[in-house]
Amino acid sequence: MWSGIIYTRTKNLDYRYIAIPKNFDSYQLLWLETYVKFLLKKPDNLRENGSDRRIWSIFKDENYCVIGLTCMVRDLIGFIELNHPNDYTRDYTQTPIYTFIGCSIKLKEMSSDVPDFNILKDKFKNLYEEHVIPVWEELFSTTSVSLSPNINFLEEEKKLSCNAQNNKYDLNTDSNSVLIAPMTDENNKGYWYSAYEFSEPISLCLGFSSEKDLINSPFMNCTINDINLEPTKTIDKNSYASKSIVINSQNSSNSSSINENFDKNKPDGDIVNFPSKKGFNYWINPLNWRKH
Repeated sequence: MWSGIIYTRTKNLDYRYIAIPKNFDSYQLLWLETYVKFLLKKPDNLRENGSDRRIWSIFKDENYCVIGLTCMVRDLIGFIELNHPNDYTRDYTQTPIYTFIGCSIKLKEMSSDVPDFNILKDKFKNLYEEHVIPVWEELFSTTSVSLSPNINFLEEEKKLSCNAQNNKYDLNTDSNSVLIAPMTDENNKGYWYSAYEFSEPISLCLGFSSEKDLINSPFMNCTINDINLEPTKTIDKNSYASKSIVINSQNSSNSSSINENFDKNKPDGDIVNFPSKKGFNYWINPLNWRKH
């Protein structure tokens, strides 16, 4: 059984963990934070040509596996008209909300059956409605719900339907490099199946928008939406970063204009802050959650 994870905001309160796994200690939370913080660093990545984008991710350490979906909330629970009394997709300023929503499990408890993306999305939609909507109108909050394992993805008896079961993909296991492949339905399913079954620490995200953003990412493997991309390629993060330093120093005069475009709504700094009052951020120890 899996434990739920929800990182998003509500109508009046800023982005925060609303639900976290009951069995995660401070080390696991910091590990989780590394990926969630990166996935939500640029909310514009969740939009492309007027359409919403979903970024699926899976990452494992020596003990746990996390599966997650990063997306606009409206893409998760459905579009709701502006000014609707039950609009759970926009904050009090009518700004669209995004989320990382997922779940975790101990590696030794994982099933060999890989759940289908549609099954995952439906489960995450239910998870959001169960734990976010009840606290939607809150003006004060200092705690997150600590969830015990209670999610069974395979109760519908469906597995990932693709040819990947007979055609496993080679994964990059070097954290200092990132394997990048074109985002196709076949690649997404193949890499997902392979990462799900991989028995060692691994990380994968599907559907990212920019190759250059992956250089500073914690991910080892990724598919991106680039029609000009070679079948696959592996980039050394360290050498790419060295080249970027030279380029950035030449363009430092443009830094002020870049800062002007900073998105105030995206998470920055320590991701485990729990705002306790609209407009005021209070930094709370992430271990101060209520048992559930």
